[in-house]
Amino acid sequence: MSPLQVIIALLIFIASCSVYGQEPAYKNYTASDGLASTNVYQVMQDSKGFIWFATDNGVSRFDGSKFKNYSVSDGLSDNSVLGIKEDSKGRIWFLTANGQLSFYLNDKIYSRTNCDFLKKINANAFIISFYEDSKKNIWIGWGNTLGCEISPSNQVKLFHSRYKSLLIWQDESSRIMGLSTKGKFLLTDTLATYGPPVIPCKFGILLSKDSLLLLRADGQLCSIGKSNKMIIPQRLTNYVDYNISALSFDRNKNIWLCTLNGAIEYEGGIISREHEHDYLKNYSITYVFRDKDNNLWFSSNGNGVFMIPSLNIELLDEKSGLTDNNIISIAIINDNELMVGALNGGIQVIENGIVKNRNSPPTILLGSIVDIKKYKDGSAYVLSKEVFMTTMTINVNCCPTPPVGTNHYL
Repeated sequence: MSPLQVIIALLIFIASCSVYGQEPAYKNYTASDGLASTNVYQVMQDSKGFIWFATDNGVSRFDGSKFKNYSVSDGLSDNSVLGIKEDSKGRIWFLTANGQLSFYLNDKIYSRTNCDFLKKINANAFIISFYEDSKKNIWIGWGNTLGCEISPSNQVKLFHSRYKSLLIWQDESSRIMGLSTKGKFLLTDTLATYGPPVIPCKFGILLSKDSLLLLRADGQLCSIGKSNKMIIPQRLTNYVDYNISALSFDRNKNIWLCTLNGAIEYEGGIISREHEHDYLKNYSITYVFRDKDNNLWFSSNGNGVFMIPSLNIELLDEKSGLTDNNIISIAIINDNELMVGALNGGIQVIENGIVKNRNSPPTILLGSIVDIKKYKDGSAYVLSKEVFMTTMTINVNCCPTPPVGTNHYL
């Protein structure tokens, strides 16, 4: 991390740890920040690093500083977008409430109005599933029993299944599977059912090619593996009262329950009290996403998007070479270096997380270091309780050295 990131992380860490159980620091993005709507259904990050948000008023693309919004006037098939997916060709697909497909590619949105193969698909139910298999075929399921397969050459094959597909995936045997409210089934030309077990469920997520996590109709979580054996996690509380709206599985293999009263994380995918963490309890969370930089994004109903920054904190203390564990002032020297002042009067330089003068006698002033300022000429002005101001030459290879005759005592 850069020195600025270190300072921000430290401030956030201190703020979040100062009171036990306090909510971690977050940034809330709403329509006033440029987001298309405060009702956000899903978050995704594309291969170029942009963050996309599916809302009830179109989609938003975030570049880290500003939003760019797209709506039906830009070519979207519907302003109510429930989900966003990217395929191997870099096409950003929008899963809409009206069931009409559209995608974004090279700064242009394509739909039935300007794309020949999409004209062959005319659905009138919301899109609930999207999957690209190992052969680059795209499978899509709607809220009725309609499904379709789009080949790499954009050939379209429509089909009707016995059930609506809440989830589509490819298992380890390369079979295309579907999940319905009655359980999982094999998606083939004959659409034969697949089981057991038959598990009435509301929705589910894919943990691996042969492992599912389901929310059953009775409010209990369960998982199904390759053997089709149903496993109920060892947790005492039933989830029926949690009002779960969605399940998420992040890049760090953490499971998330999105509820009307915040998000629940199960660290490492282990559903137990010991691995349970609550976030944003006062908000209706619709989706949780962890981006490539490990930042957490929470979409919500009515409150936009919350972002909790990644806190990759490394502890530096006396064992690391600091003169004192009580650090009370920090200053950025350049992109890689910090100068820190301690309660015991020690002044030290940290470069890329390493205390540079850990094997040399550190500079010690009278009194604790209250403030440090760095100037363009390479000097630093240090304020302590006993010394009013000291001009120091910064030497990152050992320790800051105050020139003779520049101490001003109180």
